[in-house]
Amino acid sequence: MTYIEGEYHRREETTAVKRALVAAGFDKPRVKHGTGTAWGWLKIYVDIHILGPSHWNNSYNRILEVAIKASGRNEYQAKRIGIHISLPQPKEGKP
Repeated sequence: MTYIEGEYHRREETTAVKRALVAAGFDKPRVKHGTGTAWGWLKIYVDIHILGPSHWNNSYNRILEVAIKASGRNEYQAKRIGIHISLPQPKEGKP
């Protein structure tokens, strides 16, 4: 996590994770934090084209690895990262 003078800065963490995911090859990731009782959660939304179950698992693990490294979260805090992988739908009239 990003700490500056003993304070946790969510905006810096969000920016760092998003930049790291783009650098890792994920197109247009959406990164935000939870609110209320989910305040400490980091939420990551990524659209990818899945080629099979192993590709989904590899993508999930890679996203998690990049997010942990970029945010600096420890093992306990890393459990508070939610990853949402969406499958882009084909546009109307295209297979």
